Amino acid sequence: MKSLWKTSWLLIFFTVGAFISAHGQYAGVLKSISYDTLIIGTGNNTHSITLPKFDPSIGTLVSANINSTISVNYGFTLKNVEAVQRNFSVSVGRYDEFSSAALSAAYTNLIDTNIGSFLLDPGQSVSNPPHAVLYRYSQNDTVTSNVVNFLGMGAVNFNYMPITFTNLSGSNIYYYSATANDTTHFTITYYYYASTVLEMGLTSFSAERANDETVLLSWSMANPQPGMTYVIEKGTNESNLFPAASLLENNIDNNYAYHYQIGANETGSLYFRLKYITASGQVKYSEIKEVNIPGGSMTYTSAYPNPASDYINMPLSMDDWDIAIFSSLGRRIQQNHFSNTSFARIGFAAKLTAGLYFIRAQNKSSKKQAVASFMVR
Repeated sequence: MKSLWKTSWLLIFFTVGAFISAHGQYAGVLKSISYDTLIIGTGNNTHSITLPKFDPSIGTLVSANINSTISVNYGFTLKNVEAVQRNFSVSVGRYDEFSSAALSAAYTNLIDTNIGSFLLDPGQSVSNPPHAVLYRYSQNDTVTSNVVNFLGMGAVNFNYMPITFTNLSGSNIYYYSATANDTTHFTITYYYYASTVLEMGLTSFSAERANDETVLLSWSMANPQPGMTYVIEKGTNESNLFPAASLLENNIDNNYAYHYQIGANETGSLYFRLKYITASGQVKYSEIKEVNIPGGSMTYTSAYPNPASDYINMPLSMDDWDIAIFSSLGRRIQQNHFSNTSFARIGFAAKLTAGLYFIRAQNKSSKKQAVASFMVR
């Protein structure tokens, strides 16, 4: 075995990428995640490879598959320096060894490629420019019995030792020079079963008119993240939606509800969409839902005292009225009925916390509504 006369330069270029296979997100589905490195060298360099381990929080690791795909270009010049004719035979050998503390044994391959036979007279030479003697030669090794060394949040390290060598016969006296370069694509693929929902996502969103006063918006989340913000967007058409309310993540059962208070002159079609924002700033949207609001009329009025403490007064026209108090998030707190009166004094059924509130009076016969806002301090 003769070492090469090295005339080429070394370039090592690493690229690391990852993909998650497009399978389902739940337990029982076999999935994969891969990391790869591209190494370019002169055929006889030692390299260190560092790739991520498998994160056990996303599932149960079944196996780790290691693959190397190798291409080698090789060129040479051979001259017969003897005084007699000689018939030379030339072949190129390739040995690749990947070793790691994560492996029970080194992962290797050995292959020999015949270049040809050359009958040379005294002083005669032959040259072959660099050409592919090995193209995308692939070999795999799969670890299934002891995958613990591939688990964790750190990295798994490999030492890569390739050797490109020449086998030459026909004489012991000659002149020979060679050059080589190689490309090795090294990949590790983890196969695993997902044990939990992997990604945060919206599983349902609905909007429907609960009564003449409110629209009930409800949604469910898969794996909600701490610090998330939910924004209710509303509009009179699907092209122009604007924020109507904002809520912070504070639920533990992944199900959410918001009561939107129907505003003045809001009749016909209203369109709602949920915008949800993670703590890291990632933004996603639900589909748009349409809700039909029956016709009617609404006026704004005033209520006093404002700020209020234990009660609120609201002037009315002489008739029968249903009066409701809502929080700033649209949750109905209490409801009262008044008959044949032009003035309503509404005592708070429970102590209200400080903040903004709305009071709505609806005429039982005409369905006309009067709305006022007030503060509690």
